[in-house]
Amino acid sequence: MSNGRWVLLIASELGGTNSVSDRAMDRLCGAITEEGYEVIRTSTPEDGLSMVQSDPSYSAILLDWDLEQEHQFDERAALKIIRAVRRRNKKVPIFLRSEEHTSELQSHHD
Repeated sequence: MSNGRWVLLIASELGGTNSVSDRAMDRLCGAITEEGYEVIRTSTPEDGLSMVQSDPSYSAILLDWDLEQEHQFDERAALKIIRAVRRRNKKVPIFLRSEEHTSELQSHHD
């Protein structure tokens, strides 16, 4: 990690498209890097959970609320990561990210 200054990005989809969301995330990661932080990316809740449990030195967490678990969207995956972070570090900032389709999916669960 770069001098202990790194941000963990946990997102189901890590770019590869030209969507507005991907371009915005690329700009955000670029701005974070310009401030001297390294952005570490992972795309599965399992990998993200493993990282927060194994190394508490991250400066912030960018977390996709729409994480997929077992091939379906499940907010519990994000909540599990948030709880793991808070058990180790009560003060680290956690920024939640969500796509528009989340509310659509939630209405189908009701």
